Order: sequence, then C-alpha cells, then structure tokens
Amino acid sequence: MKTKAMLLSIFCLCLLLTSIAQAEIKPGVRAGSYFDPNKAAIGGELLMNINDDHTLFFNPNVEYVFLDHADLWSFNFDVHYDLLRASEPVYFWVGGGPAILYRNPDNDLLRSDTDFGANIFAGLGFKIRGSSLVPYIQPKYTFADNSRFSLAFGLRF
Repeated sequence: MKTKAMLLSIFCLCLLLTSIAQAEIKPGVRAGSYFDPNKAAIGGELLMNINDDHTLFFNPNVEYVFLDHADLWSFNFDVHYDLLRASEPVYFWVGGGPAILYRNPDNDLLRSDTDFGANIFAGLGFKIRGSSLVPYIQPKYTFADNSRFSLAFGLRF
C-alpha cells in the first residue's frame, strides 16, 4: 500500500512538472492547528496555475506540527480547483492530493515513522483590492494510518 502511494505521488508530481515550467508561482505561508492531537502547525506553500482558465492549481506544501515529544512533518502534493471566477471578490476551492507524513520521536529508543495518505480540503480566499496578497482559511482532512483533521489560516503573496 505504501509503495503504491509513493508511486502515485511521484507520478502526479512528474505529470504536473511539465505545466509548472510555464506557470506563475505564488509563495505562501500558513499557520493553524492539527486536531487529535490538538497542536499548532506552521507551513509554507507554492501555488502554480496549471490550466489556461486559471481554475486548476498545483499547490505543493509542507507543514510542521508542534508535538510534545516528537517532530511531525506533512509533505503534500495537492491540486485544487477554483469554483469561482477571478472576477469574484473571493476565491473558493476544493481539492486533494497525496501526502507523506513523517513522525520522528524525541526518544532515541522509538522508531521514526513515515505514513502515506491522501488529503481532501476546501478553501476560502479573500482578495485585497490593489494588492496581490490573498489571506485564506482552509480546512483539510488527511486519510492515513493516523488520519487527522487540520485547519489552516494562510497568506499568499
């Protein structure tokens, strides 16, 4: 199962790389919370348009979750579709993609763990008149051996 998820992640990444070379890239930052456990998280992202209508985007991102006795990293290869046109005052999107979750305990006697999963999410972004900044909110559910829900607040530049 994990090998199939890794191959799917690599395939999706390679498939999208052809479009990315021509894409406008917008970086972003995010902060929020992972629930169960209820812990804070921070992250960074890139947003790249991958179609002529500016409605389909590749959004690779990484998040770090502040656990008490371990490090948790989430590497995500998400794609999302904008449901509202660029002329609207808000963006609304839905999407998903493969995820790699890496947990490294502080205790050297415990093993680190890599888990493969899939994300589903929706987001709401707000246009700021006269600016390229886009603040947003995005709930996400990651299906994995240790599935989890998260809520992020972000800013794209």
